[in-house]
Amino acid sequence: MKGTMRAIRWAQAIVAVAALGGCLPDPPERPTYVFCSGAQALTDDGQDGATLPARTLVLTFDQGPAERTWELSDYLHGEGIAATFFVNGKNVDGREWALAQLVKDGHLVGNLTETNAALPELGDAEIIDAVAQADARILPYVPGGRFFLRAPYAAWTPHVRDALDRSTMKKYLGPVGWDIGNGLTDKSAADFECWSDDHQLDVETCGDLYLAEITAKKKGIVLMHDGPLDPNEGNNEKTVDMVKYLVPKLKAAGFTFARVDQIPAPKPPPPDTSEPAKEELPSAQPAGPKAAPAPCGHGAG
Repeated sequence: MKGTMRAIRWAQAIVAVAALGGCLPDPPERPTYVFCSGAQALTDDGQDGATLPARTLVLTFDQGPAERTWELSDYLHGEGIAATFFVNGKNVDGREWALAQLVKDGHLVGNLTETNAALPELGDAEIIDAVAQADARILPYVPGGRFFLRAPYAAWTPHVRDALDRSTMKKYLGPVGWDIGNGLTDKSAADFECWSDDHQLDVETCGDLYLAEITAKKKGIVLMHDGPLDPNEGNNEKTVDMVKYLVPKLKAAGFTFARVDQIPAPKPPPPDTSEPAKEELPSAQPAGPKAAPAPCGHGAG
């Protein structure tokens, strides 16, 4: 049954792309925010959700595409929600149809590197390769040049930024961080910890903890996972069920949703309106004969 459904989704994605003459569609109309691509740049501080309007969430999903990515994409689209999926390049082969479906459903595809290795642990050439290999795989599914990078484990240093800035991967904006979903406590959750062998929480309990943190912070970028595929890294399939549990509650509480590329850019600092300090005049000197002006570009003596 799953194989049949995947084939149907893949066929739908191909038909949608073909109908546009081979071009991937722009996302459907959503609330208007300032588009961040005006200053594509990697920074040392990265990007969070501090500039989002109140009660606005950016749902992000890491380490896919995986078995249920298409289902998650379809559900969110049906709810009128556009999300951002940060993809590991190693998971793309054989699941290109899922990325096509993400774009068709109005979601944004971002770069989470090829293998999800922590970038500061790599040499310069390896850092560039980690981003460039994933970039080559996701490039057909990033319409409009909206290139966003997330660093695995939020591991980022000025050295990593400098290495990428000296390569063609400087086209990315980021790294995109998160405000919600960083860890499991009595007032917050991280899906990968909820489903781990150490905790084994049910969907409702994990969802309620996400809801508690979201309610407390009132806005932000939310971290969840639609992957990984590696059984040794855990199984995040239950996240799809948790999203279906959580979204109706978030809507009922008045939250709206945006993609990463719809986060308002930080406002520039206000202009300095203070008066410049007056330069102290030198003490008066005895008057003497005036020297003739020096020719332009030459000294006086």
